[in-house]
Amino acid sequence: MRKIIAFIAFLLSFTTLFAQNITLEGYVYESNNRGYLNQVKIVIIEYETGFVRAETFSDEKGFFEATLPGGVEYQINSTKTAFVPLDTRIKTVAGEKAFAKIQMDRKPGYIFDMTFAKAKEGNNPTDGLVGVKLEVFNNTTNQEMLVIDSTRSQNAQFTMEQGNHYTFLVRKWGFFTKRIEAYVNVKGCILCIDGVDNVNPGVSDNLTRGFQMGTLLANIELQPLEVGKSIQIRNIYYDLGSAALRPDSRKELEKLGKALKDNPYINVELASHTDARGDAMSNLELSQRRAESVVDFLVRESKIDGRRLNAAGYGETRLVNHCNDANLGLCGETEHQQNRRTELKVTSVSRDEFFLKSLSTMIREEQMETQIQKMGNQDIIEVKGETDDMPDDLKKYIEEQRRLENGGTPKEETPKTETPKAPKEMPKLAEMPDNKQVIKEETIKKISPAAKSEAKILVENKIKKPVTAKKIVPFTAGYTGFMVEILSSEKEIAASNEIFVRFPSLTMEHLEKGIAYLAGDFKTKAEVETFFAENVQSRYPKAKIIEYKLGKRQ
Repeated sequence: MRKIIAFIAFLLSFTTLFAQNITLEGYVYESNNRGYLNQVKIVIIEYETGFVRAETFSDEKGFFEATLPGGVEYQINSTKTAFVPLDTRIKTVAGEKAFAKIQMDRKPGYIFDMTFAKAKEGNNPTDGLVGVKLEVFNNTTNQEMLVIDSTRSQNAQFTMEQGNHYTFLVRKWGFFTKRIEAYVNVKGCILCIDGVDNVNPGVSDNLTRGFQMGTLLANIELQPLEVGKSIQIRNIYYDLGSAALRPDSRKELEKLGKALKDNPYINVELASHTDARGDAMSNLELSQRRAESVVDFLVRESKIDGRRLNAAGYGETRLVNHCNDANLGLCGETEHQQNRRTELKVTSVSRDEFFLKSLSTMIREEQMETQIQKMGNQDIIEVKGETDDMPDDLKKYIEEQRRLENGGTPKEETPKTETPKAPKEMPKLAEMPDNKQVIKEETIKKISPAAKSEAKILVENKIKKPVTAKKIVPFTAGYTGFMVEILSSEKEIAASNEIFVRFPSLTMEHLEKGIAYLAGDFKTKAEVETFFAENVQSRYPKAKIIEYKLGKRQ
């Protein structure tokens, strides 16, 4: 009987408590009547006890609601990326519905309002693009900020906060990937956008509120990716009759290297063309050497896998105008310049590679490559011990490359049979109907250990992956000219040696005591000295310039 009475008393107390509950309804909006805010995190806390009563998010109309005990004072904590956190106190009355209006201030920064479209052809109108994958990475905090796997409209927004460097990666199957760098009050830039041709209104028009806030409208145009179609690469310069790249070509080649890194799923041909002046065979040979110079730069400086690149010299066989041998006297320098060009042509595409890497993985691999390069350029590698942050495999890799560069014999390694698992697909985010930015609230903070492990495996495999030289040719008897001896060894060096990555085209010369590995083919001393100073000397202190006359070293 006592148990029955106790149970009835519990039901009565529960019913009374439930009857005292009320509904709290609220709206969240941006200050100065700039619109409702979605995806605001709402945490409702009893002010006296600190007990959390409810957690929720505002919807696309800024609305939220919660059921709470009435007659209690609450504190509502409102947080959203790019906005100043806000605490609001509200008193409730038992039996009466409660209402809350929450006005939030945006942090100093800029709204980047993007419209995705197919690149224009001439003055023809272009189509907007949907189904675009958009990723944003904060390089300042080293944090992934936004991932939209497939946009539902041709527009997207992201708020850039002061004091940060952001990388945007925009990709869609069938188009070249586009990378955009944005600097907001860092590196001497109040607001700098690299990778977008036109930003409207202009930067100066957006420097409002003491250079702190504004909105940028940008058309993000994606270039269609067509296998077999040639694209001219401008601003690649050589001296007359020379295959050595001029220093003013470096900026354009670095941009090309970044584009190839952002599009790891394509293999390309780098083609060089000359005008019709001069001997046709000499022009053919010169264009081949020029194309190889471009490939060598991309492999050596941009760390592009040489197996993705093919150098092709066409000489004067593919003129783009009427300036052939018969019409040389009718053409001016501008018309001849049209024929002297470097072109990129996509030869194959891998759909699997397109979806393999996230932006965050790509950036962290780039950071690893930069670390390797810095350590590889040091004369002494200092290993501090087990507490050093450098992975053991990385230490061994650097030490082995140093030993091989100095003529050491390669160590035999037992190949590993374990195959890394494919990276897990990034969690998809629900997009809001008003196309506001969708910030990952949880996945940013909670990246699974498995995902980190898989990313580490990918980087380690990239470091240790053997790379075979694109082309090794025997030394030609009777050769006259200049080459650079990168290194010499008593025996053939391993295919994993980094010189085969940096110099995909090498000449092998058998000496009385060993083998020499030579790069380049230069007709003048000035050419080889320029190549040696810019590309070899700092990296390979034991390298040297060799002059040949009729196959003999001078």
